[in-house]
Order: sequence, then structure tokens, then C-alpha cells
Amino acid sequence: MTSTYYELVKENAIEREDLTARQDADVLLRNLKAYVMKSFDGKTPVEGVFNQTLNRPKVMSSFIIAALGNTSEQIIVETEERNLDTDYIKDFRRLAFAAANIRLLRQGLWELNPYLDEQSCIRGGAAARPLFRKVNDVLISDITYWDYRYVNYEIGTEGTVWASFGYGTKRKKAAIESEEWAKELKAKGKDKAICNIAKEAEIVDIWTPEHNEIWLDGKEVFEQPHPYKWPDGTRYCPVVIQNVPLGSMLSDKDDIKHQNESIFFLIREAIPELERLVTIIQTQAFLTLYPSIEIASKEGGKIDPETLPEYDKLMRPKAVSGADIGGGTRIISQGDANRAAMMAMERMDRNMNEGGFIPRQLDSPAPSGIALIIEKEGKDVIYLPRLKLKSSMKTALGDMFTAQVIQLGGTVEIGTPGHKREFETNKLKGQYEVTHKFSVTSLATNAGLASLAAAYGNLISDRAKRRDILQREDPDGDERWLSYEEARRTIPAIRFAGWAEDLIALEKDEYAKMIADFAGVQLEQLLSGNAQMPKPEVGKEPTQVLSLFGGGVGRGRRPKLPQEPPAEEVGKNVET
Repeated sequence: MTSTYYELVKENAIEREDLTARQDADVLLRNLKAYVMKSFDGKTPVEGVFNQTLNRPKVMSSFIIAALGNTSEQIIVETEERNLDTDYIKDFRRLAFAAANIRLLRQGLWELNPYLDEQSCIRGGAAARPLFRKVNDVLISDITYWDYRYVNYEIGTEGTVWASFGYGTKRKKAAIESEEWAKELKAKGKDKAICNIAKEAEIVDIWTPEHNEIWLDGKEVFEQPHPYKWPDGTRYCPVVIQNVPLGSMLSDKDDIKHQNESIFFLIREAIPELERLVTIIQTQAFLTLYPSIEIASKEGGKIDPETLPEYDKLMRPKAVSGADIGGGTRIISQGDANRAAMMAMERMDRNMNEGGFIPRQLDSPAPSGIALIIEKEGKDVIYLPRLKLKSSMKTALGDMFTAQVIQLGGTVEIGTPGHKREFETNKLKGQYEVTHKFSVTSLATNAGLASLAAAYGNLISDRAKRRDILQREDPDGDERWLSYEEARRTIPAIRFAGWAEDLIALEKDEYAKMIADFAGVQLEQLLSGNAQMPKPEVGKEPTQVLSLFGGGVGRGRRPKLPQEPPAEEVGKNVET
């Protein structure tokens, strides 16, 4: 008997239980679930302690996700077709993603990039479903992202066999009724199952290379074919799924829980241990205010509990009490547990710093260019796998919705309000490869990279510096603008035209006319031989923003080396 796709989803969910359990634990870690110290059995809470919950995971995730959000994106088109307009393809991709983001915002959802950042950091993977289609001749730029925790799928030799979202979740009735498939069922009078929903229900959305199924609380309520094919005619499942390339890549039976690692993979086990130590230290500190005491009698016998003095009166500040010889009150020593815990905490804190991202302190000394680059490379251990996922997701999504738009044919209008543009789908065809490349940017890191680029001098091309070292979003565009600026500096006609354009933009038309008249006079003098072309200005040599190796050594300076003493001074004693 052939299993239904819903049964395949359930089986896949069972196979992924170890991974989803780890993902759930990471969310609790990020959300600062209150720490409770347990006894040796790991189950029984310890009484009489001051449990301490550290904010380190929240701080770490906030800094990393914010840093990933401050990235520069490059769209790189590689092809051997000389007549292919690569800028046309880049513009289409930018506007298509922008249009999809506008649609998400109108639905009250996050834009695509920040959602991918959080998914990669916390879930260790990401998934999205692009469905670019026309409704009443209007292009719908639809990219719906799926929470990776509730995604189930199967990958075959030809790609995704099937993918689903929603198993194990509940959606409110109003949200379900707003779906297009639900409206279609209502129009046909087949929405009885939806009407019977009390408040919420499980909706599982399943896609294959041929069709789409909707299951409501374990029963199929909707099915439709879809038209999506690659340009070569091959059908595909319109869902993009990518995993963070970090974690175990072994084939052991229980290895899935070590795959697709989150940002907490180096400190996941250390956090509870550090909280345990902090709890011990805090409890010990409190006990110094209210220490345990023992009261001895003169005779050494057992004291009647009814005759014991009150603790608060005996231990209040400046309290004075008398005692017989051989008797009295003594504080019970707690040993050196406090010092031992502090030593262990310092060791654990160093391990935490090695496994997590700690932002630079404001009072730290200015680093060298090399130090900043090394610091960047250290953070890249955490950043790069997330950036690779982001790059893979946007590249695959772009490839998929470009194929969908080409399949529509003709001309499509795409973009954001006020910035829409028509694209001819024929110009999107061809043999080319598109890559979306991301790099984290910061002023401090940029300063170090700028110093490195300047240090290369003429050993590599300026384009290579902009593309590979500085990782500029559009290195070719930078080159064009630099050429324009140089032409504006050296060619009077272009300089005058640029001034005139600037004045017109400032609504100073009368001044722009004066510039045009003056330019005409200059041109006549130049043509008559009464004027000479000005000499080109010498461009400024790039300078290092920071010393590459530190110590205040900038470009054009060298550290002072020890000098050899004069020959006549050799062998003489030096008094100190």
C-alpha cells in the first residue's frame, strides 16, 4: 500500500526528533529560560540556593544577528555569452526581491533577509517557497518563507522529492480562512471542514514537482496541480531548502542532532555549567550575611532548643553577647568553596569567550589593521556558515523565480511603488550563473581591510582590491564612477556639464545658464588655439587608515631598529 504524503511527513518528523529537540533547546537558551540548579540525579531542584540565569546567549545572538543584518550584498553574473546584458539580470533580481519584501511587509511579516539571519542562527537552516505568477495580468512576487523547525522534506538524486510545512503547528481559524486555497473551497461550497474548526487547527502544506496538497488535522481537503518547470522542461518542487554548512557530516544513526548547527554549538553545554557556578557564588555571598552558627554549652552537653537565643538578635550588626568559658557561639565554616568556584568560573568564562562572539570594549586600545583582520577572521567562524546559507538561499530563490517569470513569457512589470520597471523575459534567457554574495561590514573591519588594500600597492589590480579585499557590493560600478569623477576633474566640458546638472537639480537655472555660456566661450577658445587643455590632476595615493602592524607605524614610516654602536665604543663598559 502506497503511503500518503502526510504519512511520509509524519515519518520524517520522527526521524528528525533529535534535531528538533536540540532546536527547541536552543530557543529556550536564546529566550533566557530561568535556570534551576538540579541535584546529582539531574532532576531534583536544589533548595535554598539563589538560581542565576545569565544573559550571555541573548547578548550573543542579538549581536550576531544584528551584524549579519549589516551586510553588503553582491550580485555576480558569470557568462561566456558576450551579448548577454548582465546588468539587466542584476536589476531584475534586485527589484524582484524588493517587490517580494513589500508583499511580506504588507502581510505584517519580516523582510526576507532578517528572517534568513535568524533562521540560520537559531534553527540552523532555512526554507522558502517562491510562487511568481500572474493574477489578472498583474505579476505577484510571492516568496513565502517557512520556519525550518516545522519543515519536512525528502531529497532525491534530481532534487527535492517533496517538501511540507506546518506539521506539529496550529493556526487560527481566521488565518486559515484568508488563504487562497480556502477561498477557492468556499467559492465551490466545499469548505465544510474549515467551517467545523473551533478555534485553530493543524494545516500541512505539501508540495511535489507535480502538485500541491493541503491537509487539515490529518485529512486532505485540497489538491491542485502546479505548472512550474525549468527552462529545459524538467518539473521541480517550488521550495528552496538550505542547511547551515556547519556540524557533523557523518552517517551515524543518531548524527542528525549534530547537523545544521546554530550559533550556540560551541557554548551550548557550557552555559548551564557557568550558571551553576554563578549560582554557587551568589549563594555563598548571601550566606556571608546570614551564616549558619552553632552554640556550645559550658558543660558540652546538648542544649535545650527552647533556650536558644533568637538568630536575628544574636547576629544583628554590632550585637554583643556573653558566653561562659568553653561555651559560646561560632560561625560554621563553609570552607573555601567560594574561591574554588571563582577559579572555575574564570576558566569557564575563558571557554565561553572562545566559543562565542564578544563585542569589542569601548575602552580597549585602538587595534592595528592586522588585528582587526584577524578579529574578523575569528568571527567568520560563526558568520561565514550563516552568510553561505543566506547566499545559497537567495541564489536558489532567484534562479527559481527567474525560471517562473521566463515561463510566463512576454513583458512583466516588477519593483516597488514608484520604482517599478518593465522587463522582457526574453532578455532573462541565456547560459549564465548568478551568485548572491554577502559579507559583514563594519567601520572597524573596513578600516583594517582598507589598510590591507593600500599595503598591496600595485601588486594586484584596483578591481581585485575592491572585489576580493574590500568586498564592495558593485566593484564594476565603483570603477565606472571613478572614471566619471576623473573625467570630470580633467575634461573641462564634462566638468561644466556636471556643474550645470547640479545647479539645475538645486533649481538654480540662471546659474546653470551662466555655466553653459562660460563653457561655450572656453570651447571656442580651445578650438581657435587660444587655450590649452589643463594638465590632469595627480590622483591621491591610497593611504592606510590604520597601521597594518600596529605600534603607530603608518604608510611611509618605518619602525626604528636598534642601531649598532660605533666601532670605537665596542667593548667599553656602560654605566647604568
